[in-house]
Amino acid sequence: MVSATAHAAASATGTLLRLATAGSVDDGKSTLVGRLLHDTKSVLSDQLAAVERVSRDRGLTAADLALLTDGLRAEREQGITIDVAYRYFATATRSFVLADCPGHVQYTRNTVTGSSTADVVVLLVDARKGVLEQTRRHLAVTALLRVPHVVVAVNKIDLVDFSQEVYERVEAEVQAVARELGVVDATTIPVSALDGDNVAERSTRTPWYAGPSLLELLESLPPSDDPVHESFRLPVQLVIRPQGAARDEVHRDYRGYAGQVASGVVRVGDEVVALPSGRRTTVTGIDLGDRELDEAFAPQSVTLRLADEIDISRGDVIAAAADAPELTQAITAVVCWLGDAPLRPGQRLLLKHGSRTVQTAVRSLDGALDLDDLHAVPAEALSLNDIGLVTLRLASPVPVENYSVSRRGGSFLLIDAHDGRTVAAGMVGATLPSAAPAPTEPEGDEAWDI
Repeated sequence: MVSATAHAAASATGTLLRLATAGSVDDGKSTLVGRLLHDTKSVLSDQLAAVERVSRDRGLTAADLALLTDGLRAEREQGITIDVAYRYFATATRSFVLADCPGHVQYTRNTVTGSSTADVVVLLVDARKGVLEQTRRHLAVTALLRVPHVVVAVNKIDLVDFSQEVYERVEAEVQAVARELGVVDATTIPVSALDGDNVAERSTRTPWYAGPSLLELLESLPPSDDPVHESFRLPVQLVIRPQGAARDEVHRDYRGYAGQVASGVVRVGDEVVALPSGRRTTVTGIDLGDRELDEAFAPQSVTLRLADEIDISRGDVIAAAADAPELTQAITAVVCWLGDAPLRPGQRLLLKHGSRTVQTAVRSLDGALDLDDLHAVPAEALSLNDIGLVTLRLASPVPVENYSVSRRGGSFLLIDAHDGRTVAAGMVGATLPSAAPAPTEPEGDEAWDI
């Protein structure tokens, strides 16, 4: 068994890094990812041969490395990324899980998905175009999702003759936007994804740049906060109670609560509390498959056995009794609206937090982020890909936490109750820059009863 202490020590070495790419259309994200895969020797020979063959058929003189990631037929036909493509590669010092996210504004929702679990976002900016609206939107998303590290690759530096002046102008623009949005760790690198300059190795064609290559930087970035160091939380997914005449004597009275440890460490003998009931009890056993453990830690999926037979069902949360989250039916949160139809005050939706789903109503829309001025402005509705501040009223209490404390306990989804589509990703307690004055709320709570 791997102990939580050993797990923490392994995490400290930073052997695994989750990264996502972002940027506007045609900034070269897929080419950059293909270059990273190629230069780290993570491409099989038959894959590379197939890419070279397709590239020759298109009249290209060199392999189009973007084809290594644009796997959908529609992506290859249009030359854009539509879906989030996950790729895996490694160097001698680190392993990587990479999410190649779309750049088109229509697929911003996929960028939110790819960035939500990332330790670092690599944001591409075309050196010829500088910061665009989609660049601002992606920087805003990374700021709201509290991605620990942001690396801005100023791509296509070869198309501006490796100009230091152009690079420094784009760098200044990027840093200004990042500061406005609250991105505290943004590093810029001049790269040419097509030729490989400053991607895996430092380029001799940018003698004025003294920093590391992109891969060198990714290898050296410290790991993000480990959920093991947060308070213990386990959203219950299933109550295991064997039934039927064939039960053996050992499992006749077995009752366990299965789920994935969202954060923290739990040990046999720990006092825990079941939410929302508030009943306290003690952990008497921890099962992982057919093995019994002394402790479990995030992100293990385990089954807990408790000293008391209390009413716990799917959607409840088992938490450390010493610092359990508070229950609330009112949430103020920043949401990235992903629905085709606009969001308006009074709208009724489903809120999914962990394994719990409850009905909710939008009590008020308190502002939307203006991507040009980078501050909140009054808004009557949120359209597709808008980012706004909302107040929600829940039908039943939920143990949410502030997103700044826990990315897992402070995040939620909004779902259309009619068709089951996810229409928003939300962060509890997050705010927009220079928040707009709150609108006048309707008198009384009668209109908001669920």
